[in-house]
Amino acid sequence: MVISITGVGFADEGNTVTVHNVRIAGQSRFGTAQQGFKAMVGLNPSLDTVVIANGTNFPDALAGAYFAHKNNAALLLTDKDDTYCVSAFLASHYFRRNLKVYILGGTAAISSSVETMLRSHLVAGSGNVTRIGGGDRYDTNLKILNKIPGASSSDILVCSGKNFPDALSGSGVRLPILLVGDELSSAQKSFLGGYKNRNIYILGGTGAVSGGIESALRSYGSVTRLGGADRYETSYKVANYFYKNATKGVFLATGDGAADGLVAGPIAMKKGYPILLVNKANYKKANKFVKENQIGNAVIMGGQGAIPTSVASQAISWTSSSVSKPANNISAIRNGLKDDPGKPVADVHPTKRKIVAFGMDNARRNVRQHCNGFVEAAYNSVGYDVDFDYSHWNQTNLVISFYKDGKNIGGAKIPGSKTTLAEPGDVIYYRNAVHFALYLGNKVAIHGGWKNYQTDIYWYNPPSSKIVDSFWQCKF
Repeated sequence: MVISITGVGFADEGNTVTVHNVRIAGQSRFGTAQQGFKAMVGLNPSLDTVVIANGTNFPDALAGAYFAHKNNAALLLTDKDDTYCVSAFLASHYFRRNLKVYILGGTAAISSSVETMLRSHLVAGSGNVTRIGGGDRYDTNLKILNKIPGASSSDILVCSGKNFPDALSGSGVRLPILLVGDELSSAQKSFLGGYKNRNIYILGGTGAVSGGIESALRSYGSVTRLGGADRYETSYKVANYFYKNATKGVFLATGDGAADGLVAGPIAMKKGYPILLVNKANYKKANKFVKENQIGNAVIMGGQGAIPTSVASQAISWTSSSVSKPANNISAIRNGLKDDPGKPVADVHPTKRKIVAFGMDNARRNVRQHCNGFVEAAYNSVGYDVDFDYSHWNQTNLVISFYKDGKNIGGAKIPGSKTTLAEPGDVIYYRNAVHFALYLGNKVAIHGGWKNYQTDIYWYNPPSSKIVDSFWQCKF
């Protein structure tokens, strides 16, 4: 069972914030992986690459998360002999895509018979199946890293290869992972020695990655340790370091076992969300991150047995204080309009479901620019971000979310409350024209996308056959 990820923001209803959440879950870790695959297809309909790893153990899957991300691929799990029929799943659902398949691990992880089955099921032929495997988890890890363009000179995460939690937390960070044991091997030193100007991030305390390894790593770059008293605090520190004020959502994975979280990494990287670990007794660190970053979206990995709804609710619940519109910055927005023609800016339209963030330097008069692009530019100019969600677009159904310093501070659903008077700072939605404007006060508004898509200041309800007398006011 899976609910597709939409990325819709949240609504601020008084002091209660509703965090929109979805759950990716199957009957087992393998079923969850298949649902995660479908979620990736939803995010990337042209997906044509899949990475397959052994789901009964964690190393290859977590080491392969960044590899999957760089190949724009989904991650699937199986066992050594494909008891859970990944090859049949791909053949029955996605064979027409001419998939490119990467198998992670040697034949002790995924048998040669599974590789043969995959080759026989793919329409594109056997050449589209590639195995990346070594003598052990550390060797496989290095072989994966060497297949990633730029990884040899990239910043890198260093995690224990003996246990999963810290690598699972790191698998949502857009950096490659080096798994280590009790000491750095000669092969690992050789890999790191190829580029000594990188940032190296150790995930976990000295019980996970020893102080001796930390000392050795300092020969290969600048070392930062992100470790807490336990896996949950480490997870928080990783999220806080890489995603503080920089994300609208989180993934929740159980800290009790790697199973359901193994495939979260590529999806989390695609969404730009960190992965936070929770269990029935440990959700406060996750909730701390959610509150501090005023998170509006959550993706829960696994079923009720992994993360019960009660635990998820405690991890993602928070309340908000009242937020004022930036009415005192309206003069800055108005003065941001330039009188010179300037250069044309990119054309944006709701049906394309894409918004380009314009700077105010480009929000000039007499320039072709759609109305929603101008509204976003205006708010950007005074430190606000605006997210127009067109995933359910029509003339009477639209969600607008507002962000300040990376934090979701509220939103509005169109249509809102019908009104005859707007307040400075309101986004006005002209219902029958599918048009936005920014109200300045004194019955004047700035309209982008007006008069052949040019931007200028007009009466808030200028006479036109396209605009009717009523409009809808968006309130924070």
